[in-house]
Amino acid sequence: MLAFYIKIMYSYGWYNLRKRIFQYMFKRKPYVGLSDKIRNQKNSQQILLESSSWLTIGNIVSRLLGALYIIPWGMWMGADRDNANYLYFIAYNIYALVLQISTAGIPVAISKIVADNHARRDYKTSWRLFKGTMLFMTFLGFVFAAGMYFAAPLFAKGATPEEVADSILVIRSLTPAVLIIPPLSLMRG
Repeated sequence: MLAFYIKIMYSYGWYNLRKRIFQYMFKRKPYVGLSDKIRNQKNSQQILLESSSWLTIGNIVSRLLGALYIIPWGMWMGADRDNANYLYFIAYNIYALVLQISTAGIPVAISKIVADNHARRDYKTSWRLFKGTMLFMTFLGFVFAAGMYFAAPLFAKGATPEEVADSILVIRSLTPAVLIIPPLSLMRG
């Protein structure tokens, strides 16, 4: 049995070793990953159409879920619904802007570089790049979270001093998310 594993390891490599062990143990068809499917397909337009369809469906479902939460939100807030929506939209616009700037395409670029390094089997460079970029994204998250926290009085809006104080509090409550999301977006990419 051990000789069988060693033979597979030397002839197929570590990645295929896992696949072959799984096949041998469970007597199933070999696992075909997404990259194998893409390589086996002949028409790239089909791939583009299928990928675009899934992205569109995901976007539609996301928008529907976003529209559905408004009903329980309004019932939960009751008479203060209009004030709560006002505070939500003030904070969300600033939060979305800061988050967009802090993640600005870096995760996609790093994932492409890491994938290229993995294709060349240069795992050490991939890991160093990932660690360095993770530190950079954590630093960016910290800088933008601190900036959002201290600039909250500049962004706050309201007709009365109470509304301004409430909007400052809501904007500042979103700063932990701005701190955490940039490193998480790198891991997602």
